[in-house]
Amino acid sequence: MGNNRGRRQAVKQEKKKQKRQRAAVRRNRLLIGAIAAAAVIAVAAILIAVPRTAGFVSEDGFLRDRTTGIRYRALSPAWEPVSYTARAYGAFGTSKLHPLTGKDTAEWLLQIEADGTRTVWAAEAVEIPSDDTWQPDVIRICRDEELVSQVAEITDGAEISAVLAEWRTGDEAILPGEAAENYVLRFGSDKTDWLYYRVNFVITDSGAFYHSRTPARTVAAGQTVLSYLTGGGEAEP
Repeated sequence: MGNNRGRRQAVKQEKKKQKRQRAAVRRNRLLIGAIAAAAVIAVAAILIAVPRTAGFVSEDGFLRDRTTGIRYRALSPAWEPVSYTARAYGAFGTSKLHPLTGKDTAEWLLQIEADGTRTVWAAEAVEIPSDDTWQPDVIRICRDEELVSQVAEITDGAEISAVLAEWRTGDEAILPGEAAENYVLRFGSDKTDWLYYRVNFVITDSGAFYHSRTPARTVAAGQTVLSYLTGGGEAEP
């Protein structure tokens, strides 16, 4: 009798041990499953957070979006966006392509290269403004190269036309190498309110000049812009 009782106790103990082991296995499986699920969620979150950028290739002087097939042509270096989205839409080599604020990426993009050079691109089917015939309705006189730090504004149509005529048709000059005050003229229009056409305005002891770096061009300026900087025009308060 004593031996039987002992064997029964041993069997009970073994069953309890096996039950504990099975419970531990189940807990481990649940823990492993939870860890795996958390890892999947983390990876998914990373993939969502990382922007998917479109790839671009050069094709006959155009940029082509590999995904949509849309081809874009470059505007002259004088054009810049009023603003753009910081998150890139695509990439071309080491440069990034950004959306223009409020504009469809199927129509307009801004390319920013590694050295900071910027180029506005318009889809092949989009009508682009002409450097020679486009008519602005405002000139913003700014101090800053990058940010629109406006110090004065020209809205008079006759004065705007006079400034444009000087820049477009004036005889080329040599920009003096002496110390100068540098401004940026940003020409804007309600019809293309997402773009500026920019020309540098340089004041030296030898006079005032309109100037662009690309392509390199310098033209002697008249008194219109100067009058707004010296108090003769309607300067910003």
